Order: sequence, then C-alpha cells, then structure tokens
Amino acid sequence: MSPKIDKITTKLLDLVNEKNLLGLNDNVERATRSSRRLEETSLVVESKVIGRERDKEALLGKLLGGESSSSQTTNFNVEWELLQRPFTVGAPGSKVLVTTRKTTVASAMDSDQAYDLKLLSDEEALSLFAQHASNKQNFDDVNRKLKLYEFFFMLDDKMDFDDRQKGLKKVHHLSFIREKYAAYQKFKALQKPRRLRTLLAMPVRGLGSWEKFYMSNKVLVEILPQLQSLRVLCLANYNITQVPESIGRLKHMRYLNLSNNTRITCLPEQVGDLPNLQSLLLSGCHNLSSLPASIVKLTNLRHLDISDTWALNKMPLGLGGLTSLQTLSKIVIGEADEFNICDLKGLVHLQGQLSIKELQKVKNELQAKETKLQHKKGICDLELEWSDVFDDSRNKATEYDVIEGLRPFEKLSSLKILHYGGKVFPGWVGDRSFVCLTQLTLRGCKSCKYLPALGYLPSLQKLFVGSMDGLKSLGSEFLGPSNGVAFPSLEVLKFTDMKGWEKWSTISGGKGNMFPFLREISMINCGKLDEVAIEPIPSLQDLHVQGCSEAVLKSMVGVSSRIVRLTIKNIRRLTQLTEEVFEHLKKVEHLSFSECDELTHLWESEAWTCKNLLNLQSLKVYMCKNLVSLGEEVVQSVTEVNISSCESLESYNCPSSIKKLEISNCPSLTSLSTPKMDGLPSTLKFLHIQNCDNVNNFLPSIEYLDIYGMPNLRQFPEGCFVHLTRLVIEGCDNIESIPDNGYGFLPFFCLRNLSIINCKNLKLFPHEHLQSLASLEEMIIHGCLNLDCSFPCGLWPPNLSLFRIGRLKKPISEMGMQNFPTSLVTLVLYGGDSGLVTFAKTEEEVTSSSSFVLPSSLTSLYLHGFKELESLSEGSQHLTCLQHLHIYNCSNLRDLPETLLPSLSSLRVDSNCSHELRKKCSRSRKGKYWPMISQIPDLQIE
Repeated sequence: MSPKIDKITTKLLDLVNEKNLLGLNDNVERATRSSRRLEETSLVVESKVIGRERDKEALLGKLLGGESSSSQTTNFNVEWELLQRPFTVGAPGSKVLVTTRKTTVASAMDSDQAYDLKLLSDEEALSLFAQHASNKQNFDDVNRKLKLYEFFFMLDDKMDFDDRQKGLKKVHHLSFIREKYAAYQKFKALQKPRRLRTLLAMPVRGLGSWEKFYMSNKVLVEILPQLQSLRVLCLANYNITQVPESIGRLKHMRYLNLSNNTRITCLPEQVGDLPNLQSLLLSGCHNLSSLPASIVKLTNLRHLDISDTWALNKMPLGLGGLTSLQTLSKIVIGEADEFNICDLKGLVHLQGQLSIKELQKVKNELQAKETKLQHKKGICDLELEWSDVFDDSRNKATEYDVIEGLRPFEKLSSLKILHYGGKVFPGWVGDRSFVCLTQLTLRGCKSCKYLPALGYLPSLQKLFVGSMDGLKSLGSEFLGPSNGVAFPSLEVLKFTDMKGWEKWSTISGGKGNMFPFLREISMINCGKLDEVAIEPIPSLQDLHVQGCSEAVLKSMVGVSSRIVRLTIKNIRRLTQLTEEVFEHLKKVEHLSFSECDELTHLWESEAWTCKNLLNLQSLKVYMCKNLVSLGEEVVQSVTEVNISSCESLESYNCPSSIKKLEISNCPSLTSLSTPKMDGLPSTLKFLHIQNCDNVNNFLPSIEYLDIYGMPNLRQFPEGCFVHLTRLVIEGCDNIESIPDNGYGFLPFFCLRNLSIINCKNLKLFPHEHLQSLASLEEMIIHGCLNLDCSFPCGLWPPNLSLFRIGRLKKPISEMGMQNFPTSLVTLVLYGGDSGLVTFAKTEEEVTSSSSFVLPSSLTSLYLHGFKELESLSEGSQHLTCLQHLHIYNCSNLRDLPETLLPSLSSLRVDSNCSHELRKKCSRSRKGKYWPMISQIPDLQIE
C-alpha cells in the first residue's frame, strides 16, 4: 500500500510543479451548471478600458455638442412605458448615448451622428486578452511564449525564434487545415514537439468528397515514428498508398483515422502493437482487401469503422473477442478459420451501423439467435445481406430460419435486406412495433412472392423495393391497416427491376387514407406491369417512370395534379403525350423524355399544350431516334433545353425566354429559330452544339458557345462573338480561318476561355490580336495540323494563366522565343513530331529554327508525346517555381531536373516513358532519383 501512496504523492507533486510553471491559480470553487449573466451598468472602471482614447474623444465631442437630435419613429416591438422611465427624471438638456451593433437602430436614432468604433490594434487586442485571461495588463507578466507562437498551427517553415522553438517542444495538441499537397517541409517542425499528443488534419469547407489530397510518404516514414507521445492522429482523405510498419511504435495511440484513403490495400501487422488504440477508422478505403490478423490483440478497441470498404471480403478469426467494441460497421461471415456469426454474441456494446454480409454461410437458426441482435439496443442502422448468386447450395427454409433469428431491437431506424432467398419475409419485417424505422430497402429477394404489410410502420419515410422477380401482384395487403392511415409518414417510394410484377391495385373497400405525405415515386424497369389502379395521391410532386408501358405512365400521371418533375424513359408504345396526360401536368416545371424509340412528337395538341404548360422551365429530350419535331408552337416559359441523340429531328423552334440550349448528335437538324423572330432569341446566353452538321446560325448575345464535331461549318457570321466569355471550337474540319475583323469578332474585354481543338483544315488564326484579349485566362490550341502560326513574341494575352498547345503544322521546336506573360503558370505541351531533344537553357540558345524556352513563371508543366526528348536536366533549371511535373509518352526521356525534384508537389511518369527513367524513380530498385522524390506528396510512377 505504501508504494502506491508514494506513487500518487509523486504525481501530485509533479502536477503542482507544472501548475507553477504555467502560472495557473488555485480554483476550488464548486462548478455551477448554469452561468448567470452579468448585470449591465454605466459605472465603468476606466483603468480596465483598453485602446479607446480616440473613440472617447469623438464620443465626448458628440455629447457636448449643441446639435439636437430627433429620433425617427420605428416599431421595435418594445414596451414603451418601461423604456421611458429612466428619462423622466433627467435634467433639461441631458443627452443619451445609444450603443448598438445594428445599423437599423443607429439609423432610427439619427444616423448623421452615428459613430463607428474602430478596430483595436494587435497590441491592444493582446492586452485585452491578457486582462481577461489572467488579470494582467500584458503577456510580459504571464507566458510570453504564447505571444511569440504566432499561432504555430499554421505550420510555418520559418522557425526563426529560439523562444518559439522552445515552445514547440511543449505543444500537446495541433490541428492544421488540410492542403491539396502536404509537403514534407511543412511537417519538419513536428520534429520539435516530442510531447505532441494530437495531430488532426481539418477538412476544408466547400470541397466535394471527390476532392483528392496528397501527403508526402516521407512524413509517414520519418516524422510520425518520432512522435512517441501521439494519442490522436487523423490523416483522412490523403491518398496514402501504404501505412508504414513504424506505426506500431506509437504505443500511446488511441485514435487513428485513415478514412477515404482509397489506395490503401492492407494494413501492417504492427497495427496490433497499439495496445491503447480505441478508434480505428477506415471508412471509404475502397481497395482495402484485408485486416491484419493482429487486430484481435487490440483489446481496448471500441470503434472499428470499415464502412464503404468494397474490396474487404474477409475478416480475421477472433474479432469477436474485442468485447469493448461499440462500432463495427461491417461483418463478413467467413469459413471455419475466419469470422463466425456466433462471434457477435460477445459484442454487447455495438451501436450505430452494422452490415452483416455472406449470411448464406450461416447454417441454422440457432447460430443466428446466438448473435442476440434483439438485445443490442444501440444498433440503429442494420443491413442483412446474402450472396447474389442463387444456386443449389441455397436453402430457402434455412434462410428463413436465419432471418427469423436475426430480429433486431425495435428502435431500428434503417433496415436493408439484400438477396434473401426465403419464400416469405419473417413476421418482424413490417411489425408495427418498429416505431422508429424511417428507411427500408428490400432488394434482390427473388423468391419472395409477397411484400409484408409495411403500411403499419408509423415513421417509415423511404421505401425501396427492387429485383423481386417472384412478386406478381401488389394489393391492399401491402397497405396494412383496414382503417386509419396507411404509410402515414412515407415520402419516397421506389420500385426497381421488378421483372415479374403485373398488377398494382390499392382500390378496395374498407381502406382508409393512404400515402398522405408521399411526394416522390419511381417505377423503373417493371416491364410486365400493365394494370395500375391506385387511389389519388395529391401530395405527389416527383414522378419517374422508366422501362414500363404507356398504360402505366397514364395511370401514374393520373394520381396527382401537382406533379412538378416528370421523367419519362424507355416507355413502350409511346408515340406522343395526349391531352388526357397533360390534363394533370399543369404544374409541371421539369419534363424529361429519353429512350422512347416510338416517340414521333412530344404532344398531341400543340395549341392546348402551350396554353396549359405555363410553369414548364426545363425540357430534356435524349435518344428518341424517331422524334421528328418538338412542335411548331413553343412553350414560352421554358428557359433551359437539352436535346441529344435525336437522329430524325429536323428543326427546333426556341421559346423567346430561353437562356440555355444544348444540342448534340442530331445530324438531321438544320434549323434553330424562334417563331416570329429572325434567328435565335436575344435571351440565349449559353449555346452548346455538338455533332449537328447542318446548324450554322448563332447570335451576338451568346456568352457561352461550345461547338463540337460540325464538319459542315465553314465560317462564322461577322460580329457573332462580341459578348462571349467562353468559346470552344472542336472537330470542325472545314473551318479554314478564324475571321480577322478585329473588334467585330473576338470580344477583347470579356473572353476568358478560348479553345480551338482538332480543326484539321484550320490555316489562319488572328494571333496578332491576342495581346488585346485582356480578360483571357485559359487558351487551348491543339491538333490543328495545318495551322501555320509563328506566334510572334510579345503578342500573348497579358493575363493568360493556362496555355495548352501542340500538334500544329509548325512543331514546338521551331517556335523560337515567345516572351510569355509572367501570369502564365500552367503550360501543357504536345510534342508529336516536334523533333525536340532538349529545351533551351537560356534565351541566347534559341535560334530561328530550333529549341524552345520554358517560361520561368511556370508552376505546372505537362509534357505529352515528346518521343525524341532525351533530357530535362538542363532546359528546366530556371523553373524555380515549378510544383507539378507530369510526363506522358516520352519514350526516350532519361533525365529529370535533379535540383527541382525535392520541391515538387506532384510528379507523374506514365508507363509509356522509358524504362530507364522509371527505374531511376523506383523505390524498390533504389533508383537514383528516389531520395529526391520520396518526399513528393503526389508521386505516381507507373
């Protein structure tokens, strides 16, 4: 006992010493659950006011001034009697000082005399912070190291101050904003804080989940092993390819987040050497195929998130021994030497999401009941999945017994049953005791002939049913209660790939209301369904009918007159929409047709349609190969139209209100016009035309123009591009020249993007006007094999930042000195038959007939197809700002610029580059360049 007391005493003395070192005060007051708001007063201790000397002088001048002020009358919803009491005892001539954060209040109290308080200086703000933190006037009296820190969390490379370096050694917790490329140099400072316990990469707001980030492998290999005190490590979304074995040295690690590192295929066995690990997050590691066997040694593990690990199809035996687990998002039932469903028995603390896969390997109901799912009250999201292969090894009776034994706790909120092979669902599916169930998915249950009475579920909001080949009829038994409301909370209903479904009827005596809040129905690939007789659904707004008959479409449209969005796809025998259908579409705003091969006209009566579709805003028509016309009359409310792959369409009359028009792969289309107007409407701003050979009319008002694959286009009308901000011309083989008529053609002050690609007969380009394109930021001139342009030096757009050029008549090696603007940071070069062996080192080396100087302002350089290029080691040494170097199909390239390699953020060399170069970059072969490139965050050598 005595040694334990001595140990505790020693710890307490250490805490006292640390308290004195940090300048902390004793506080033995009892904590209160609620804080009392401080009373406001006009009695201010002037010594406590910091940095307001000029503000006090200005306000004093207003109070002593002789001007009178009359407030405007504004209703602020205050009790006037209470407000006026303090002013009834004031002496004549007294003035009132009103403070507020709202400009409306200041305006009401006479805005002419309002005074805005100025911002405090940095020193004054720091003093104010010191006063509130420790009752000191400045940080000289407390820990001045905090001031010298300058918020080290920015991970600044310039560690110049000795005090700051000393302070780093005592840092315990550190977070940083995730950058696109996490370079090794940024993290070198982490070698100082040996006591670091927390290292968190914080997400960037506004970026999508598809955004990729990259971290230098050298950070993982060299820096992390030194952080022996690390407890929390978050390296999610960093495209890490391999977790180093040294991770096992971090014995204090409790939280490890490697989520969304899609290139990780496995974890090292050393993960099992982290005895204190409580959370291991691997969600979104799509290529992770296995877990280390040593993971069963992590007896303190509480959270193992392996959701969205698509390649993970087996789990180690003994995982059930981790009885502290609270999160185990996925379980794969294996063979005898792998995870067994009985291992779930001891995991009594599970909560949140649980997906159980390969359930066909469970032998009997007894094994299923041993999981005791019904007693795992924390599980709210459950997925039960069998194999999607239905062969002789599947036993329908056994699978029914298994799912019966897997009944979950009633507080479940989401349930998925996938590829279940039994003939009927168990009684607990649809049981009204599941009062919290909001989402239900039944998919791939091919042997089931009936759906449970799901209408009893009081909270169900989303229901997805798919690939139930045995289901032929859906009737009133699906609704549940014979009186009352069926599906009282359902909002989304979706049927998909129901190959045997023939009839859906909800009309029968004795049933009460149904689907009171249903707003979205999708019926996809229900080919045999011909009879639909359901009660009206007034709340329905979004209807998607695909792969069904015309009768189904008419029946479904007829259940609601409030449809806002209608999607029609692959409807058999549909030639046009009749007035009977449009009678229910008066509120439709978005209308889409696709893959309706028998459709010849959109609607039966154009005049009736134009009078009734008053709310239609967008119209999309895809792959209707027999569609001849969209009508002579147009719906004037439409602002967006997208037409694609309609082979027989000959003309289209645009509504006068149209703003965006996209047309592609309509070879018979000859005319775009507006009734009662000559040409296209002036409201049109965005025009995309692709593979429409016979269309050639454009409009001066267009701001975005994309033209693809129009071989019959030979010239542009004069003055048609004066408002463009984006112009793309691609695959127009018969265009021979871009008109040279100055301000009447290219918009000098608004064009930002210009692309001319694969126009093989283009010979002339007005390059002498390029310097006048002051707004141009991105330009692409590529694949124009007859374009003979010298691009004289000094005539580039002054603000050009991205330029792609190559595969022209004159090879890049003969372009000579170009004098690119200093704004150019991204250059993409296509070699082809350029004959370029190396880039020139200096301007003096450039001759009139050979070589090319890379601009020194570049941060990104992309080289494609330079088959004669042998070396980059000399012609790129001056690119001191270069961060990204990508090389593709340069089969003779052997050398890279060694001095630039360590500072790169990304380096990519594809498999079509020389074997010698790829060998020099190889880690496994200890290549020459590996020590220089190992720290590059985005490194891909194929």
